[in-house]
Amino acid sequence: SRKCAFFSALQCINGELPNFPVFHSTKKLFSKKELEVIFFALYSLSAKEIAKKLHLSHRTIENTLQKIYRKAGINCLNQLITFCKIKGLDNYIPPQRLPIGSQLIDVGVKFLF
Repeated sequence: SRKCAFFSALQCINGELPNFPVFHSTKKLFSKKELEVIFFALYSLSAKEIAKKLHLSHRTIENTLQKIYRKAGINCLNQLITFCKIKGLDNYIPPQRLPIGSQLIDVGVKFLF
């Protein structure tokens, strides 16, 4: 196993160091389903695109996004991006989105796979 750094093109453009991916949230503010919607929203997918990936209606996704915004005290995607960066959710990857056959090994704070 090895540590896996999370490289984001945005981090490179902004001159930031890469972070490690996060596969579980220590914040209890959002449900697992909301975290999955946040994951896709951070990559600027539309509600319709997210709905296709999660096999839900786009209205359900729109409602979920509004619920997320209320919980975070924000109003738009740009604010969500900033909020997630501050809270450490910008590197969150839903475990169910990992390739089949990937295994996570809990080594305290960091994960190896």
